[in-house]
Amino acid sequence: MFRSELALRLITAVVALPLLVGVILAGSELTAAILTLALSVAYVEFMSAGNVRLRDPLVWVGVAGIGGLAGAALSTDIPLAWPLTAAVMALLATPVVEELLRRERRDGLGSAPSFAEFWRATGLAIVGLVYIGWLGAFAVLLRMLPAGDEWLLLALFSVILTDTGAFATGKLLGRHKLAPRISPNKTVEGALGGWAVGFSAVILLRFLPNIEIDYWRIVLLALVLPLFAQIGDLAASMIKRAMEMKDFSQLLPGHGGLLDRFDSLLFGIPTVYLFVRWLSP
Repeated sequence: MFRSELALRLITAVVALPLLVGVILAGSELTAAILTLALSVAYVEFMSAGNVRLRDPLVWVGVAGIGGLAGAALSTDIPLAWPLTAAVMALLATPVVEELLRRERRDGLGSAPSFAEFWRATGLAIVGLVYIGWLGAFAVLLRMLPAGDEWLLLALFSVILTDTGAFATGKLLGRHKLAPRISPNKTVEGALGGWAVGFSAVILLRFLPNIEIDYWRIVLLALVLPLFAQIGDLAASMIKRAMEMKDFSQLLPGHGGLLDRFDSLLFGIPTVYLFVRWLSP
């Protein structure tokens, strides 16, 4: 079972990773476009997991918000808070507009929906927008920085290797449960193995040609990046646990859905971006 699952993961990675590298190296605009598409799919997965149908206007308002966030990240003149605010306002207005339209189409007022029923999907849409759209847009922000392509590659490969190290170490050596109420299969040994692999990856990838940074700073990043990546993984596991599912979808063989692969990156990439902005010389 372990070998077949690992083989599926490796095959998917062999196909996907060269494409990702090519997109990142091709330029910020292409990175933003492909990222918007991927985040939109992840958002649809998230909403579907919450039993919100694809035809619900909330899904498409949220997708539009993700596009606005990625577009703003390409501009140095538009803070991410602007499209995020506009998208949240639109999401909050959507159920109100729907109710007004329903009232126009029916005779009499009928029974008013309960507060929980009325706003559950709206709350889920806002959470998904912030979780997927806001955090995901930091990949474009990172790509826009000097040597941003190499910093983004460092973040991408370090987080992926952290996940792979945690998976392999946990399967081979795992004995002690890490957080059984959140993710029963994760182990302390796996977390330590993932952290060690992630630490090594950051140290090695800092030798990319255009990354110039003091040794103590890269060591600091190597210490914290694998930790935040694993917290992102656990956060997604908690969401899936609450929704009573194993994976958000089965889009990627051996990996689940796009959101299942993005979970660590949604915490890891903002960590690298903030590090570069605040601590790099």
